[in-house]
Amino acid sequence: MGESFLAKHILDGSNYGIWEPRMRAELQARKLWKTMNENIVPPTNEKALEAYNTKDELATSMIYRAVLDDVLLMISSSTSTKEAWDKLKQIYLGTNFSRRFTIIQKLLQSHQGEDENMAIYLNKIIDLKIQLMACGCNWINDEFMVFIILQSFSSKFDSFVTVMKIRLDDEKEVFSLETLSRHLLKHEKTFNNKVLIFFKDNNVALEATKTPFKKKFNH
Repeated sequence: MGESFLAKHILDGSNYGIWEPRMRAELQARKLWKTMNENIVPPTNEKALEAYNTKDELATSMIYRAVLDDVLLMISSSTSTKEAWDKLKQIYLGTNFSRRFTIIQKLLQSHQGEDENMAIYLNKIIDLKIQLMACGCNWINDEFMVFIILQSFSSKFDSFVTVMKIRLDDEKEVFSLETLSRHLLKHEKTFNNKVLIFFKDNNVALEATKTPFKKKFNH
């Protein structure tokens, strides 16, 4: 598997539903999926066993290189590709404590990237909420999600967060996740417009300072 494929398709804890079939297809295309079949008994012939183990090690290596470090820590003790694969399945498809812990940890560590689109970021947060609800975490409500989102922003959102906290302190103000998302998208649009106006004004000013010099040298 090329490193470019790994860079584009990393299991980050929230995209298992897409990652799993893609990785399965890649393993099958490279003739490495057979080591995952529990009905296949490893060969006893020394040469054949060596080839079998080599394929298993290659498959394990591919999986390890296609997950984030925190995910790798959860499967690094596996002694075979199948064991690592089954652990991932249990973590991301099971309803056990490990899965709930992983998703909540992901939520608490969420931060919007410097250039990340707000709509994309909010969709990631909402997807994690849906995953938690599917695990039986029915205590997850909009108030909890509002806390999670507001604490996840960089300093450029400080004024927005302050305003939201004041409004939320008013018992009459009830904020749903949908309402907060709408305010955030509006704030992002306003902020981006201000940035564009700032650069536009500065470019005009810069061009104005250049004009006299151009005329001078043209004489």
